[in-house]
Amino acid sequence: MRRLFKVDSGYHGRGKVVFAWQPDGNYLATAGSNGLVHIFGRTGEQVDEISLSAPGRVLDLQWDRDGSCLAVLQDGNSQMPLWELATKRVAMLETNLKDPTFIAWSKTAPLLAVGTAKGNLMLYDRNAQKKIPVLGKNPKSISCGAWSASGKLALGSDDKTLTISNERGDTEEQTELKHPPFDVQWAKLKSDERGASGVDSTCSINMGGRSLLLYDQEDSDNPLELAFQRKYGEIVEYHWYGAGCTTLLAID
Repeated sequence: MRRLFKVDSGYHGRGKVVFAWQPDGNYLATAGSNGLVHIFGRTGEQVDEISLSAPGRVLDLQWDRDGSCLAVLQDGNSQMPLWELATKRVAMLETNLKDPTFIAWSKTAPLLAVGTAKGNLMLYDRNAQKKIPVLGKNPKSISCGAWSASGKLALGSDDKTLTISNERGDTEEQTELKHPPFDVQWAKLKSDERGASGVDSTCSINMGGRSLLLYDQEDSDNPLELAFQRKYGEIVEYHWYGAGCTTLLAID
């Protein structure tokens, strides 16, 4: 392993830095507390700088599936900057949502999901430039979520609810959790015959840092909970890799 480049604090100001790699790894987007989003090439050269007009802090940066568009989520800003790689220009998407908390691009279509603190959802079709509002998707704030490779959208909310919807925003399943969800991911389990065919039907949820729930849409009556002794600390992050294997990082 070797270091490609280093971005010093002069770019971001004081405080937390939010960053996201483009899917193919050729560009890195970063943002700090100074109202700027920076785009760097793989060797560290700055490709572009986006000046944000709204004062809210950057909550998330998300590249679309092709790595051609970067969405910027800001606290309390209903207008979402969309940066185009080809033109180096920013288009402002008016969501009409006062309290956005979550964004994620679909893995199968140019579709952006935007969740709010009141549990509402908006889907934006970038090609058709069409917005689909879905009111009351979750009872409370949408805190996390993920798209599956088959076009399913799983959303977790602060009221301990998991909701699975299709690309039109129609709810297919909703289930209660033991603890508020911190993270949601999709996976193809090694023991699942469907996983071998490329279908990721299993949704995994980090429930309050206490346990990991494996929720299979094809067997929703029998979710599997992976719990760990509290002496090992809380689950702060986990990743799926290979054919249905997972690695966990826990801290006290």
